[in-house]
Amino acid sequence: MAVEKNTETQTQREKIMEGAYALFMKYGIRSVTMDEISASMGISKKTVYSHFNDKNNLIFEGTKYLLTQKKAEIKDCIGSDHDVITEMGNVSRHIRESFQYMNPTMFYDMKKYYPDSWALFEDFKENVFRQEVIRSLKEGISQGYFRSDIDVDVISKLRLILFDAVLNMDEFSPQEYNMADLQIKVFDFSCMACSPRKGQTGTKK
Repeated sequence: MAVEKNTETQTQREKIMEGAYALFMKYGIRSVTMDEISASMGISKKTVYSHFNDKNNLIFEGTKYLLTQKKAEIKDCIGSDHDVITEMGNVSRHIRESFQYMNPTMFYDMKKYYPDSWALFEDFKENVFRQEVIRSLKEGISQGYFRSDIDVDVISKLRLILFDAVLNMDEFSPQEYNMADLQIKVFDFSCMACSPRKGQTGTKK
């Protein structure tokens, strides 16, 4: 019975984190209250506080939980066929699904008002996202899709810079630009920059 209770509690905790983040992605973090989170899920605020000390704690634990999920999803995109173009196509679709309805205000709020949670996101970008970019570039070179003379370290850092640039609402207003489309354009641009130059061919047979 104890195991069943723990499982039920964990499931409710996860649902609260997912429900809260659904609101954060739509409206930003700062404008969403704990009352609104509990009301949207049809539970009492007391129930939310039974799992999380305060909003800061909910944001931190929710960020950690969702980034763990994202890490697993990226791994699933890679698959088992080891063809880097197929993998990158999977990643491209995943990017569109992840960012399609996301309000960049969420990232602005997190960076400015919730530094501990932002640090988790920064760590994810460097140690998961960038490392996956490096792996893909090396595989692309090995499989003949990308030029052998590209600087993998520099390109991977530029990829992160472009990722962050898209989140800048001063440059890319959410009223004018769709974040998912922007991230896809960055993804396509990065791939094209690494492809053989005009007049050259890859080594892929």
